[in-house]
Amino acid sequence: MSLFRYSFGGINPKCAIFWALSQNLVECFGGADNIINIMKNDPLISVIVPVYKVEKELDRCVESVIRQTYTHFELILVDDGSPDSCPEKCDSWAASDTRIKVLHTSNQGLSAARNTGIANASGELIAFVDSDDYVDACFLEKLFDAMMSNDADIACCGIKEEDGLTGENKDVTLFASNFCLSSQKMLRDASFYEWQYVVAWNKLYRKEMWSSISYPVGRYHEDEFVYHRLLMCAGKIAFICDPLYHYVQRGGSIMMTPSFSRVSDIVHAMDERMSMLKGMKGCEGVLISAYGRMTGEYSTYIGSDRRVKSASVKELSSLCRDAAWLISIHRISLKKKINILGFRLSPYLYARVRTYIKSFLRRTRRILRNDI
Repeated sequence: MSLFRYSFGGINPKCAIFWALSQNLVECFGGADNIINIMKNDPLISVIVPVYKVEKELDRCVESVIRQTYTHFELILVDDGSPDSCPEKCDSWAASDTRIKVLHTSNQGLSAARNTGIANASGELIAFVDSDDYVDACFLEKLFDAMMSNDADIACCGIKEEDGLTGENKDVTLFASNFCLSSQKMLRDASFYEWQYVVAWNKLYRKEMWSSISYPVGRYHEDEFVYHRLLMCAGKIAFICDPLYHYVQRGGSIMMTPSFSRVSDIVHAMDERMSMLKGMKGCEGVLISAYGRMTGEYSTYIGSDRRVKSASVKELSSLCRDAAWLISIHRISLKKKINILGFRLSPYLYARVRTYIKSFLRRTRRILRNDI
């Protein structure tokens, strides 16, 4: 008897059972495209999205991930104790797509949420997306292709910067063409420490890199603490020029608001970076850049706030002074050595003089422009 013989209203019972089982199988594996990826042995990518107070932006973010052309992924939504409707939205998304996993935690901050996502990731590769941002449909596919074709440990794409209030956007040009570099070259080049390279979210990583690295819980500028560690662990980094990541800047962002905690964390991050790279040949430019940012943040804060007698501020002053060993590096210019020595002698006085000079120059420029 033929398997396709019609009966029971025109449908063979064996065919009906086979069809129902196949549909359940397709659904369990996240669709036909995902089954094809699995059969091709494409690795699973874990996309980690920390979620906190983004009920208006969350759907856009999740939708951008689930429509990826690379379909063999899991989406891990880490609800960081969000007090709005985000927890319910996360559960609703998980119920609609088997590739989505939700982890509900108490509020501990972005670093803890990312660490939780990494600890629960099943994939061989990891990507991060902030929940108020979104990505192009080919984000994972193009990063994966760049990583595989270059045998790289990290793949990085361009960024499209978007104003969350006006909707205006612009491409953040990182590079004009695709290329690949060794991490050792990047470690020694100060230009690769700009924020566009340091951020976690426009990249794809091999998961094993995170076995000994985690984000510092309770810190702002968490990416600054781990970026140099990732470069130390990586072999090669592949870059693609396409702006596949949409970075949405919202008004009132904590990263836009000066505070002692923000300044303190930058100083500590730069101190850690300098300690790790100290003595490494060819890193003089990176060390000077880190020291300049450390003292610059400190000076800006001291120059704008006269409450400088606390023990915490004195600790920052001590960290900045301790980094004055840079004077001993021969390749540093005399001008920079004089600046380092001035800060070493009196961080407070240096900060005040620096602030006064900058203010004086701004006023002078305004006067000259008015005269013209």
